Amino acid sequence: MIYAIVFMSGWLVDRFKLLRQIKLKLSIICSHQVSAWIHRLNLLLILLIWLHVHLIDDFSEMTSFITTFDAYTYIIIGYYLLAKFITLFKTNGTVIANKQLAPNTQQLVIKLDKNDLAYQAGDFYFVSFRGSKSIGREKHPFSVTSAPKNNPHEIAFTIQKLGDFTKKIPSVQIGTRVYLEGPYGQFDRIIRKLPKDQPLVFYGLGSGLAPLLSLAEQYGNQRQIKILWSSSKKNGLYFEKALEKLKKNPNITVIAKEGRFTEESIKKNCHQKKLIKGSTLSWDQLMSS
Repeated sequence: MIYAIVFMSGWLVDRFKLLRQIKLKLSIICSHQVSAWIHRLNLLLILLIWLHVHLIDDFSEMTSFITTFDAYTYIIIGYYLLAKFITLFKTNGTVIANKQLAPNTQQLVIKLDKNDLAYQAGDFYFVSFRGSKSIGREKHPFSVTSAPKNNPHEIAFTIQKLGDFTKKIPSVQIGTRVYLEGPYGQFDRIIRKLPKDQPLVFYGLGSGLAPLLSLAEQYGNQRQIKILWSSSKKNGLYFEKALEKLKKNPNITVIAKEGRFTEESIKKNCHQKKLIKGSTLSWDQLMSS
């Protein structure tokens, strides 16, 4: 449970600077794959509990209890294994574009099959590639950059090549079949609940701007939107083309820079009254809430 609170939810740790720094340092060891395998140990735990109960004489002699207990255990394990087996062969999309935006950033475009569920602006998926010799089949979460109003069955992901898995994204060939688990997300639902005349302020760091680009394109004709984006000097302003397109919309204001915004620069670029009136949504804030 402690591991889940620290590494898999972020709802508590990300609110405290010291705990967040410790989490970042430990994340080198406790990677996504480690988290996934620890999650899979739940199956082993169920089997150990089943064995433990059968070794207790008082329980093993209770025929009705053991029968019910065994049936429940077999159903749970059987359903889990069946779901995993089906997922191994399931696909619902095809890679139609894969290009580099910056030295450490890749854009992947996937076309959904006709019968698959359409996504909402700002959503994310767990992506798994099928039939590719250059990259594994394990699932990884990526945010949507595109807007469904343009094409609800064509999805663009902007991915930072930082880990072992993401560094292999450029090797994925056009035509590779993909399994997308999702969509998941709350951004669109939150915005729909806001008053229609309420402006929005989006603040993104690096590729964290990806879902905010999706939202800005989706709602740019309906609301006043201000976008603040900062990127590392190493990567540069790799979203510049997408932001230039958004700037053509009179409802959207864009402020982009290399390096982090200081508190003073944010105050300078965003008047306090506007920030209070608007709703500030950041990817990191939503994921830690």
